[in-house]
Parts: sequence; C-alpha cells; structure tokens
Amino acid sequence: MKKRKIGILSLAVVMGLSVFATACGSKSSGDGAKKKSITATMNSTFDGKFNPALYDSVYDAYILDQTFASLWKQDEKLETSIPDLAESWKESEKKDGVSIKLRQNAKWSDGKPITVDDVIFTWKFIANKEYSGSRFEYVESIKGAKEYREGKAQDIEGIKKVDDYNLEVTFEKSDARDLSTKVFSTPMPKHIFENKPVKTLENDPAVKKAENIVTSGPFTIKEIKAGEFVVLEKNKNFYGAAEGKPKLDQIVWKVLQEDVAIGALKEGKVDMVSRIKPGSFETIKGFKDVELVEDTDLGYQYLGFRTDHPKLTDKRVRRAIAYAINREQMVTGLLKGHGTLLSTPVSPKSWAYSKDLDAEYSYDPAKAKELLAEAGYKDTNGDGFVEDPSGKPYVLSLEFPKGNQVREQSAKLIREDLEKAGIKIDLKQPKDFAALAEVVQQKADKTMEMWLMGWTTDVDPNPKNIYGSTAESNYYRWKSPESDKSIGVSMYDQKAFTKEGRKALIKDWTKIFQQDSPVVLLYSQNIIDAYNKRMTGVQYDYRGALGHPSFVDWDVK
Repeated sequence: MKKRKIGILSLAVVMGLSVFATACGSKSSGDGAKKKSITATMNSTFDGKFNPALYDSVYDAYILDQTFASLWKQDEKLETSIPDLAESWKESEKKDGVSIKLRQNAKWSDGKPITVDDVIFTWKFIANKEYSGSRFEYVESIKGAKEYREGKAQDIEGIKKVDDYNLEVTFEKSDARDLSTKVFSTPMPKHIFENKPVKTLENDPAVKKAENIVTSGPFTIKEIKAGEFVVLEKNKNFYGAAEGKPKLDQIVWKVLQEDVAIGALKEGKVDMVSRIKPGSFETIKGFKDVELVEDTDLGYQYLGFRTDHPKLTDKRVRRAIAYAINREQMVTGLLKGHGTLLSTPVSPKSWAYSKDLDAEYSYDPAKAKELLAEAGYKDTNGDGFVEDPSGKPYVLSLEFPKGNQVREQSAKLIREDLEKAGIKIDLKQPKDFAALAEVVQQKADKTMEMWLMGWTTDVDPNPKNIYGSTAESNYYRWKSPESDKSIGVSMYDQKAFTKEGRKALIKDWTKIFQQDSPVVLLYSQNIIDAYNKRMTGVQYDYRGALGHPSFVDWDVK
C-alpha cells in the first residue's frame, strides 16, 4: 500500500483569473509567443518536500507526479504496464527477479543523462540506515537490502549493473506482488545528492528551493512560495519534449479554497476543479459547458487505534467500536452517496476485492454493547457510560485533522454513535494535518488513543506495508503473528501466483484483520472532477484527472 497520507483536497485548474495574480492565463514570452498556462489549486498547503523518496503528503505528491518521471506507470486495470523511464522490463518466470532497460534519451532537467547509476543510487539511499523516510518497504524485497540497511553489507547483493542503461534485480524470494510494490520506481539525480548527508536531506535546498531542484518529468519547478503557490514550467529536457509534450508551458499550483474555485468555474474563468467535495456535486451539475466526472478512489478513511494502549488492547472493545459506528450514514449523509462503505482495505476497483467481506461490521449497537459487557465494560453507576473492568471511568480521546469538512463532521458522528453505545468520547480540537501526522507517526508516543486519517493505496492490494507487525506505517502498533503469517502466504505461497489464488489468500488475511480490528475502515470517498469543455486531452479513471498520466496531453482551446 502506498505511503501517501490522504489530506482530502480540492484541486482546481484555473486560467486567466486576475485574483490569482501569479502566472495565470496566457502570457507572452520574450520571443513574442504565447505561453499556455493553467493553475491547479489545493485547499490545504503543501509540505514542500519535493523529492520522491522524502515526501509525506498527497499535496506534495501531485506536484511530484508532474515533475518526476518513474520507471513505469500503471494502467486502468491497476497493472504495471506503461513504460516511462524504463523502455522495457521482464520479470523472471518465478517472479524472483527483473531485468530493466532504461530509455537512452531521458535527461535530468539540468541536461545530465538519466542512467542506471541514478536508479541504484536511489535504492541505496532508501536502504541507508540514516534514511528516516517511509519507503524502505519498496526496496526491502531486493536481495541483500536488509543486510545493507543493518550495516552488515557494503553493497546490495541483488542489484547488478549491466551497463549504463541496463540492470538486473534479484529478489529475496519469488514474490507474487505487482512489480510496483517490489521496486521503488522514481529515481533521484545521483549527481545532485551523492555527497549530501542522508539524515538531513529533507531540508536541503535541492529538496526545498526551486532553483536547486532537478527533475526528470514533464515539468520543472520554477518558483515556490511556502503556503501560497508552486509554479511549474515545461521541462525542455523531458524525453517527450521532441513530440511536443507536455502541451502546456506552465502550471501554477496555488492554495485556494474550493468555494472560490467553484465560483470561478461557473463564470468560465476556471478550467478544472478536482477532488470536489460531495456537497458541491449538485451545484456544479447545473453549470453550463462543464463536464462532471466521478470514479471510485483507491484510498480510504479510517478510525485508527493504538492497539498497545491499555484502553484498547482488548480486541472486543475495538470490535464493539466498529459495530457502534453508523458508517452507512456517513456515506449517504456526509458523502451524499458519492462514496463506498468499506470493511476491507481492498478497493472495489481491485481484482482482489471480495464484496461479501464488506457485510462485516454493519451498524449494530446491540452487538457493540454485548461485546463491551463481555470484555467487562459495564455501566455500574447508571450515568449511561461504561466503566472499565476495574470500575474506573472509561473515556477515549479522538483526534482528527482540520481542513476537511467531511472528516470533521465524521468525528462528531463517531462521538455521537459511541456515546449512544455507552463509550464516553473526549473529542479533541482539530489539529493541523502535519502536526497530527507527526504525533501519529511517533513510535514513542503514549498519548494517542484514537484518530481519524486516511491512506491512498497502491494498485497492488498488499497489506504488509501498513499492517505488518514491523511495518514503518503500522502506526496502530498492531502485532499479530497470525496476520504476519497470512500476509506472507499471500505474497510467497505457490497459490499466490494466480490472481484467483492470491485473491483467496488476501481474503483469508482480511478475515483475521476484521476479527482483530486494528482500525475501523469508514468509507472510500469518490474522486469527483469537473472541467470546462474547452479543455482537451483530459482522461479520467481511479486516479482522477490530475493523477492520470495523460496530463501531458492537456491543452486549452
């Protein structure tokens, strides 16, 4: 599952709107030619970690998707099949290795060639013991990567450079997962980072300052103003530039509230608004000359538990909480039907999705009270709230980030539902997303009990990276030998090497997950995009329009 936190956002592509002031509309360049320029807006500020191995936030990710090329991309069937920096690749029959051939016309934005050395450098950077980011899970399958990280080896055994544009990778064992899960696919420029300390790199000018950031994708980063905007400019050294891609000269990402963007869309001054809130759907539906599109997202929202907290170690309590929450009301009420009720972390878009598992944890307050009583949590003083088995008041704190109306309303509904079931909730004041994420990620934190957040997942339904006992992203501190064993079977067992076989194995693991309930899966909010019909080249699927690789073909009439 992909290491990208969800901060549900609204994004708008704006053209020629004077209020935005910065680089919008068409501008004359020095030679008199017109520049094609649009502005994409987000309703929450970006973190500013513009490096594919170091970013945390989905806001940074949209900018990185347009500025850094990957070895390959996924298709509409959620399979890795579209060449990018890699001209071709071939996995071994046993899926225990892969040969990769890079295209020879790819360059960094400063004109240096992109070679196998950049790819190898990136993998070793992520495997370095000083690396504190969250992407080691995308290289740990390579033979020798764990030993290199632990300082037991000077090199990664499973990486073999054939020549400047060909390399061979050997995995620790035959692995049924999609290639995108086993290989980190977005290289960093070795010539920029090789002499910089790994530990402090996230604050380096080559990550933070536009004039120092070297990219490989269709656009470069021209200007950054923290909390306000990022200006992208066409990368003249992009390998597709000879074919005229990208067709736009400039994109400006600007922090802007959705209501302002929607108003401009209605007036024809905005070309696109993406990741629209469900409550705005009917409003935009009536706009003239606007196309409104919608699809199921791969991501999901969840209520997380610190399973090692004394208040939440008993799985019967966690299961009771799951039964007590009216999640269907969130989908029909808060999402206005523009979402999916989930009880499994596998998206309905995936070949591995099992619909029958989503019947688990249907709203059942009586079942919740029964489980609480079974665990020794009863209302002994008649105040309507349960006490813990020792007779002390039982209060659970709930944290959530501010900035997203649906999530904020979800927090209130969860409190109401849980208090109806007899669990008193201390609903905390919302925090900035970054501040909350920092606490959630702290391994030593002992204050967090429950929180609301979300994940954007990989195309491969691999639970190891989030729910494995030793996973960096296992913020729930869920340790289950039974789960770990089942995850391993779903990756390495002979049955896993057919889709139907692996689907059945993932289903087996999901049943374990549901019985232990380290989180309560709430819903998957649909991606809703609207764009003016004068835009051309827009394609759409589970990634939305902005996440679709066809953005290089965007144009305006």
